[in-house]
Formats: sequence, C-alpha cells, structure tokens
Amino acid sequence: MFLTQSRSLRFACLTTFYVGQGIPLGLFNLALPAWMAEQGYSAPEIAGFLAIAALPWAFKLFSGPFMDRFRFPAMGQRRPWVLGALLGLLLTYALGITFLQERPEVLSLTIFAILANSFAAMQDVAVDGLAIGIVPEQERGRANSFMAFGQVAGASASGGVSGWLLKDYGLNTALTAAACVVLLVWLTALAFRERPGERMLPWTAGATAGTAVVSEKMFSIFGGLVRALTRPTSLGFIAVSAIGWAGYGMSTVFVPIVAVQRFEVASELYAQFAAYSSGGAALAVLLISPIIDRIGVRETVTLSCAAIAVLMFAAALLEPAWQLDMLVVGLVVTSLLSQFFFVGFIATHMNLTWPQIAATQFAVYMALSNLCQSGGIAVYGIMADWGDGLLVAISATCFAICALGYHLLDPKHQQQARLGAC
Repeated sequence: MFLTQSRSLRFACLTTFYVGQGIPLGLFNLALPAWMAEQGYSAPEIAGFLAIAALPWAFKLFSGPFMDRFRFPAMGQRRPWVLGALLGLLLTYALGITFLQERPEVLSLTIFAILANSFAAMQDVAVDGLAIGIVPEQERGRANSFMAFGQVAGASASGGVSGWLLKDYGLNTALTAAACVVLLVWLTALAFRERPGERMLPWTAGATAGTAVVSEKMFSIFGGLVRALTRPTSLGFIAVSAIGWAGYGMSTVFVPIVAVQRFEVASELYAQFAAYSSGGAALAVLLISPIIDRIGVRETVTLSCAAIAVLMFAAALLEPAWQLDMLVVGLVVTSLLSQFFFVGFIATHMNLTWPQIAATQFAVYMALSNLCQSGGIAVYGIMADWGDGLLVAISATCFAICALGYHLLDPKHQQQARLGAC
C-alpha cells in the first residue's frame, strides 16, 4: 500500500496516473477534431480550438515552482497535488456534462478544454515530482518508459472510445465515460500512500514520514533556472526542439482534416485508427526500449526526425496522387517515428537538467514543447488555404531542422556545466 516499498506498485501507480492524464489528450487531440470536422466546423475553427485548448500544457511551468514551494507532507510530498488535480479534472467533466450542448459553440468547447487541460497539466507536473521522490535513480529509465506508455495508452484508448461515443451517443456520453476513468484514477491515488505513516486524507490519522523536503525560496529557484536555461547548449536544444514540435503540431491538425474532409472517412473510424496506431507505436517502443539505450537518446531523435522529414517531403511531392491507403500507411509509420521522437526528446532533456532545480527546469522544457506544438497548430490555421502539399512540406522542413540540430548539439556540455554548478 506504500509506493516507496514496492517497485511493482510504483510502476503500476505511475502508469495509472499517466493513463488518467492521457484521457483528455485523446479526447481533445484525436476524437474531437475529427468529430468537429464531421459536424461542419471550419478548418480555422478546428485549428484555433486545438491551439488554444493545448495552451495549459505550455504554461504548466508555473506549477512546478509553486508545487516545490508549498506542500502538505503529512499526506506525502506530492500526493496531495495529484489528488487535487485529479479532483479538479473530474469536476470539470461534471461541468461539461451539465452545461455543454450536443453541438456546442467553439468558444464554449474551447473554455471547457482549457479548464480540463489545466488540471491535466497540473497532474502531469505533480506526478513527475512524485516519481522523482519515490523512484530510485537506477529505476527511473524503466519507470519513464512505463509512464510514457501509460499516457499514450490512455490517450489512444480515450481517442478511440470517445470517437465512437461521439458518433453514436453524443458529447455528453463521451464526457461521462471520460469522467468515470478519471474517478478510478483518483481512487487509486487515494488508496496508495507514498510512505508508511502518512495520512490518507487531511483529517485522518498520520504524520510526515521521514524528513520533509523543504524547497529553496522562489528567488533561488528562479535564479538557478535562468542560469540553467541560458547555457548555450540548453538554448540550442530549446530552439531546435521548438521547431520540431511546431512541425509536429501542424501534422496533428492537417491529418484528421485531410482524412475526414478530403477522403470522407467517418470521424469515429479515423479517431479509432489513429488511437490504435498511437497505442501500438507506444507498445512497440516500450518493448524495444533497450535499443534506444544502445543507439543513444539524442541519436534516436535525430534518426526519427530525419525519417519523418523524408517521408513528408515524399508525400508533399506526390500530393496530386494521394490516396487513402497512402494516408493510412503514412499515419502508422509516423506514429511509430513520432513516439521515438517523444521518448528521445524527454530523455535528452532529462540529461540537460540540473539536480537542484530538476523538477522546475524539466517542467519548463516540457511546457515549451507544448507551447511550440500549439504554435504549429495556430500556424496551420493561418495557412490552411495554402494547399495540403505545401503544408506537408513546411512540416517536413521543421522536422529536418530538428534532426540536424540534434545531430550537431551535445548535451555533455550542459552536464559539465551542471557538475560545476552543484
């Protein structure tokens, strides 16, 4: 019942928590865009919805220092924040079920998505902090593989099931199903405590277990953060990663629009296929993760981005001859390559973090990736009339630049600076 005492329990709970935060990702990134396209929302409306709805993930960097500074250690170092974020997400779904119409205005749907993603992003930061506190260093690589798989599995299942429910039963039913899953995840967080002797709830018996971790003052945290982020190596990785994530953001919006509006694929079929592709890709990467360790995480990003760029440039040249089976094959292959990009990106930026500000610095890296992904989606909305082939070529160029940047940069320079700062 205590996470610090069982590796299997740690892995199971962390995976479950990431499944929970994958539920809104699947709903908003996979199922709803296809459903909106089928319902007649315009491409700029869909792109605007996706771009704005994803913004809380970009601004989650503000949660990190706040969670580091304010804690209730009698219930665990991070568990109270996990419980609170999940409860907020559950209440948001309840509000959506109560007030959203079956075909809501874009503004109403966007506000709901912003609120839900805010709590999901807060949960993400809290769970990352929880993992740092309860997972021994020698287990963190494997734990991160399970956590990444949990998020993709949750998003894939959510996207597939939500696409079907939206089509056959409506928006309220899809939100109700999502809320039920989040409730189960919340009950999991409630049942298991970090360390023996801690309270289950604020009013139950228990006390702080071990030594409570007290963070530095806010000014010290932000001072170290500025020094770490402004290192030349860190700035270089931020720049090339931003370009890569912008290209990825563009691809996430034009693929469902092309599938539904150009090839007339039913929205629920697209959502289910995209979900299965993403889930299968995450499982494949989890099974062959030892290969990533041998190749190197930076090299994994280089190779995956280069492969995506080549595939997209070829697709752009063949745009007049596009067929549905080509889109299907391309979606499967890019899902696998994108998962390699995601895992390699996370591991590379973990290597860039300084231990004394690891949670805050890592949250900033992740938030910037989400912000750039939203920027890519917004760019697509502006360029929606430029033609599918040109948009694919622009996305391919972003991946090519990212691949070149990761090939040239070396995180060892940041690690050397880190050792000197500690």
